[in-house]
Amino acid sequence: MNPPAPIDLSSGRFRPASIPARLLARTIDAVIVAIPVGALTTLIISESATDSAYSTPDSATGISSALLIAALAVAVSGPYEISCIAASGTTLGKRALGLRVVNAHTSSPPRDGTGTGTAFTRWANLTIPGLLTGGAWTLLCAASCTPGHRGWHDRAALTYVIADR
Repeated sequence: MNPPAPIDLSSGRFRPASIPARLLARTIDAVIVAIPVGALTTLIISESATDSAYSTPDSATGISSALLIAALAVAVSGPYEISCIAASGTTLGKRALGLRVVNAHTSSPPRDGTGTGTAFTRWANLTIPGLLTGGAWTLLCAASCTPGHRGWHDRAALTYVIADR
């Protein structure tokens, strides 16, 4: 596979992040989010199980558990991703792989006063439809990165993910 062609932004020429690097960074971030989500889910479900030790599990229990996990994932991933991208243009996963989110117009991290809005737009365009479609939207966004190495969530937020290394 050929490396991505450099992109010209206002402050210079940059190399877009490769799709495998972006997917690995996203996987690292997913694991980071999954740890507290899993711990909280286990704690809440085990606490409710001891409260209802004499009831039998039914389909409503499975649905409520899935909704709980989804709500916790949003509650943890939102602040994690939005605050990291708004502050420095990186998450822990992106930093580990030498990737950075930059504004398409200024080529600086989205912390120029609109950073939180830009970071929220990226996160919301990837996460909310992903939850509503059982993850299908997130996979489509990953696949949408192929032309120009810029996903739909990047286009919506007017950002690029570039490689620093």
